[in-house]
Amino acid sequence: MNKKLYIIPLLAAASLSMSSCEESAGSIFDQSAAERLEQSKQDYADALCADGGIWEFQYFANHDEPGYVFVCEFTADGAVVFHTDHKWIGSTYKSEKSLWDVISDNGTVLSFNSFNTLFHIFSDPANIIGKDAPINDRKEDIDETGYGHEGDYEFLLMDNDGQSIRLMGKKRSLIAWLHRLPADTDPQAYLKSISDIRNSFSKKFTTLCLTEKATGARYDMAAFATGVPSVVPYLSTNPYAQTVKGNGIFTTEGFRFMNPLVVTRMDDTTWEVSDFTWNEEGALESENAIISAQAPGINLANVSRAWTLDKTTMSESMTVAHDAASAALQAAAGSTYKLNAVDLAFNSNNGELLFSVTLIVGRRTCRDFGTIVVNEAGTEATIAFTEANKASADFDATVPEYTAFKALFSDDFTIENINPMNPESIVFTSKTNPEISFTFINKK
Repeated sequence: MNKKLYIIPLLAAASLSMSSCEESAGSIFDQSAAERLEQSKQDYADALCADGGIWEFQYFANHDEPGYVFVCEFTADGAVVFHTDHKWIGSTYKSEKSLWDVISDNGTVLSFNSFNTLFHIFSDPANIIGKDAPINDRKEDIDETGYGHEGDYEFLLMDNDGQSIRLMGKKRSLIAWLHRLPADTDPQAYLKSISDIRNSFSKKFTTLCLTEKATGARYDMAAFATGVPSVVPYLSTNPYAQTVKGNGIFTTEGFRFMNPLVVTRMDDTTWEVSDFTWNEEGALESENAIISAQAPGINLANVSRAWTLDKTTMSESMTVAHDAASAALQAAAGSTYKLNAVDLAFNSNNGELLFSVTLIVGRRTCRDFGTIVVNEAGTEATIAFTEANKASADFDATVPEYTAFKALFSDDFTIENINPMNPESIVFTSKTNPEISFTFINKK
């Protein structure tokens, strides 16, 4: 009897619980799964066409190539215009219309379902051809027939915040992004702004510096402008083991690695870098790292480099000394003996390679040999003269203004790159007399 009394309340509670669950499920799932999927398709289709329907499409074909930027214009009639200027079409701007649809296939899927030569080149399984086609160690073309770039043309629509849509390739599972652009965006001008960023990097100084904020440790970042940089600790004693490589994409906001790049420290511990944006100084910065040009002292100490004085950058005191030296040289040696140029380089002196300051006077090459000592940070340099060649010594003996001007280069200097991402111009400022400053630009 007692058992029945216990069972009845329990059955009643269970009944109430099931009733509650049914009411809750009904309130949450007021549509069937099929209806919800159809609604999702319609919501994404509407979003793609809204507000002008213009999107920046950040796309990765695989793990080995850089990311590619397209501007896509979606219209409600199922048409999409792709705009791009990627290297596989010759790095020239082109646009082409094709078709798109939002379909159901194990989720809501954006399908670019008619062939577009600008975009489907990455999913076409044909052999990759052209000057950038992959080659093997023997410099022979690799036959990619059957898989090509291995890129996707259909994407699961993962989430949408109104301004950005995250996508995942249906076959390769690589993440891509659509970012909404203003309706009045000029696709060609927009793409050019990104190509201008890529082209702004020096073709002479292809190695940049990655600095870890937490430790101040520096890393050499090679081939960054290609979008597939490699990173190794600066002056690494084990470069082969500590070199890491990753692919990324340039955008108007900065640079984003496809996946976080796991960087190896000198002690073989690791840390990660991912998204970089342009900071106020013009360098690329993330939460934990900065990408910039190598410190100027590194390039000045490179024996393969030569630099020439940009006379237009000389401070007033420097200009006065220069003009006085040039006038005095002409007065002493003849009208053709004006001071033409000043160069910095490493030159041979009695069989020894030494740092030198070269003054070109008329047709005479006047060299003063000495040393350059750069601080560890590469931001300061001390230049000292030890001897002069005969041409320079001759003018020292007869033209004191020449000697006075030349002495301005033998000093303690602070040095800095004019462009934080391109180290082809270095500003020198005297630490003993800040009114003396000038810029040397790279010659080769």
